[in-house]
Amino acid sequence: MLFYTIMILILGILSAGITVFFFFRWRQNRNVPEDINTENTTVPAHISIFTRLGTALFLLVFTVGFMSVGVYFLYSSCQEDLRYSGEANGTVVEYTRKWDTTGETSGYLYAPVVRYQAEGNGICMGTGNVWSSRRSFEIGEQITIRYNPDQTDIVSIEGNGLSVGFKMGFGFFLFGFTVSILVLIFFALKLLVHNQDTRNRIMGRICVLLIGLLIAGVWIVLAGLKLAMAVFALFGLYVLIHRIRR
Repeated sequence: MLFYTIMILILGILSAGITVFFFFRWRQNRNVPEDINTENTTVPAHISIFTRLGTALFLLVFTVGFMSVGVYFLYSSCQEDLRYSGEANGTVVEYTRKWDTTGETSGYLYAPVVRYQAEGNGICMGTGNVWSSRRSFEIGEQITIRYNPDQTDIVSIEGNGLSVGFKMGFGFFLFGFTVSILVLIFFALKLLVHNQDTRNRIMGRICVLLIGLLIAGVWIVLAGLKLAMAVFALFGLYVLIHRIRR
């Protein structure tokens, strides 16, 4: 988790720095007259070079950078998941809990403790590798688990949600992929649609659509499909009622 936090801080600081740099260069470029034909014509060219470099670096961070971090998190999560090669049926005997302060509100997170029969190791007790604010299983419930033969005290429980690394990887990759699609669409429209008003109108609608899909994807991963669908249904009902009243 320390490595994940450091990576997020580095990307955040780098992205903020590039954004500020690009913004001030853009402000400078606005203040320079475009019709100067004197010896000082090197100033706009100088600003143009820095603006292009800033834009390129900005796009690299928010596309390749974010997708690379996402792929790394997903790869690490998949490698960890492959270690749980054994499969068995177990019984939930209790829940262990820990105090969590990383979210917007503090509270307890729970993980089920399962008793199961491990091949070659007899009866074992294992704690689920995913912590959640909900208790997904009843005490005494029979569930299917996967375990690491070399570390039987930690188990992977089917239907107990996704790991933190997988969620972070999916979020990073999805954000970088969305920005990449927006950049490609922007350049395609710039080549194919010459009317700026029409281009801006099309780009605006596409941005709204992709941002909506991005939010929906993040909601599904973080909250689960059922809860996300319930939220979307309530939001759609609210929009429908609002339109009817108008």
